[in-house]
Amino acid sequence: MRDLAVISRTSVLQYADTQKTVPEIAAELGARYIVEGSVQEDQGRVRIQVQLIDAETDRHMWAERYDRTLEDIFDLQSEVAQAIAIQLEATVRPDERARIEARPTDDLVAYELYLQAGELRMNVREEYDAMVGLMRRATDRDPDFALAHARLAALYDDGRDLYGDAPVDDSALARADLAVELAPDLPEALVVKGALSEGGRVWLERALALDPSNGVAWAMLARRDWNNRDSVGGAIAARRGVQLTPNGWSAAVQLGICLGFVEMYDEAARWFEHALEVQPSGVFSLFALILFSTTNGDYPDARRWTVRARAGGADDR
Repeated sequence: MRDLAVISRTSVLQYADTQKTVPEIAAELGARYIVEGSVQEDQGRVRIQVQLIDAETDRHMWAERYDRTLEDIFDLQSEVAQAIAIQLEATVRPDERARIEARPTDDLVAYELYLQAGELRMNVREEYDAMVGLMRRATDRDPDFALAHARLAALYDDGRDLYGDAPVDDSALARADLAVELAPDLPEALVVKGALSEGGRVWLERALALDPSNGVAWAMLARRDWNNRDSVGGAIAARRGVQLTPNGWSAAVQLGICLGFVEMYDEAARWFEHALEVQPSGVFSLFALILFSTTNGDYPDARRWTVRARAGGADDR
């Protein structure tokens, strides 16, 4: 919904078992409102309890409980999203309503595989490979599952950034093309198409017109800009990506690159270190920190990052 800036799921997952208060979480995320709740599933029935909290006052604005069958899960997601929008007095445009109500797949098993992949982390190679395997199984079950094709293409691209390769035998761009063909207005598909293809900026701008809260799209736009030697434009896009994914790694890496190009090495290094906190296997971030440390004449720091890179198996890259 274009009226609402929503912090990414990857940035809020860390709060699942936190003891922090809602105002503390909101302050760390830069958010005004927090949605929290629970999901219970039993023998084909699902119960969702959800509440909307004004973080400034720690006041519950709205709460509701839903009891449905598991087959109704997509309709339920749409209903909850639109109910929250109403509480926040956001305008839900017809095209937005259509995308909210669209089913990503009719195969609940494929959708469950997709969700299982999303629960894993990419900072361990074994988990990354497991994510790829689960997403492939989802697309094998439902070849028309555009969201899973888009996520699989993004995983292939992430594999190159994190590990210097990707354990695949098909093309990331081919997956992205298929996702766009299946769902031309799916922001996730447009983002990965923009990240991987020539003339990608057009695809990224189209994704952001549909979903301005897509932090990955802002990060990929930053990558496009610095590739075209526009480090200032790249830094602006990356900073927006960081705002929307404050605990993510992709936008932080792109911001570090843009700042490095304009020789703001200290701030660039801080963003690469932040990216490593989120993704300890980030080979590119380690190499950047080695380069910046050497450029600044800080050879002990360069040695420290080099040792860490070698420990992660980066000797041959």
